[in-house]
Amino acid sequence: MAGRGIAYGAWGPMWRARGKEARRAGGEDMIVLGIHLFDALIYFLGRPEWCAATLLADGRPAGRDDIREATEALGPIAGDSIHATFGFPGGIPVYFASMKNPETNSGRYGMNIYGSKGIATLRIDADPMFAYIEDPAWAPAESNASWKRLPGLPETPHREPVQVDHYAPIIDDLIAAVEADRRPAVSLLDGLYATEMIQAVWEAPLHGGRVDLPLKERSHPLSRW
Repeated sequence: MAGRGIAYGAWGPMWRARGKEARRAGGEDMIVLGIHLFDALIYFLGRPEWCAATLLADGRPAGRDDIREATEALGPIAGDSIHATFGFPGGIPVYFASMKNPETNSGRYGMNIYGSKGIATLRIDADPMFAYIEDPAWAPAESNASWKRLPGLPETPHREPVQVDHYAPIIDDLIAAVEADRRPAVSLLDGLYATEMIQAVWEAPLHGGRVDLPLKERSHPLSRW
């Protein structure tokens, strides 16, 4: 078993995650929205063991001159296109990408899981969605397989005002964790691990494109480019 209950044999061999891209594609997209995907990956698979990454700026390898401040108060960023692979326990590879492109459709934001029995897709935006398709060949056009919603999923609670809607489940779980003296479903430690995944993407180019996790150097990688 890996992470919090996902068996490798049931879900391997590959996971692919994609940022929301649009105007913040690359480094900023990875910090603002990619971190939610990293949170989910850690929840399912555990803490990653290594990262290999390629960063591009206007189609060429990103360098020190490409480091800039994000449009939000996020610190320095680099790269408008990111291709990263993380190695999780049990040999599970996870690919993450956020690429500069002229499209504004953010529907690819989420992750796909390619397993021995088919494909599952997870969308974790405002209205979460989890669906699957049963086709071991991953070629549904040939098998005439169709997407199905995962049965038994809990309903996303809708509360008023709208601003409360997105955060109420997190607050409910935090209160329950305090009462039960347990870790929250997503804790500060998980946030640390997800942030380390982001830093590993910028650390990897300093080590020939691949770096082991946890990171040994704890300063911001872009300060050492």
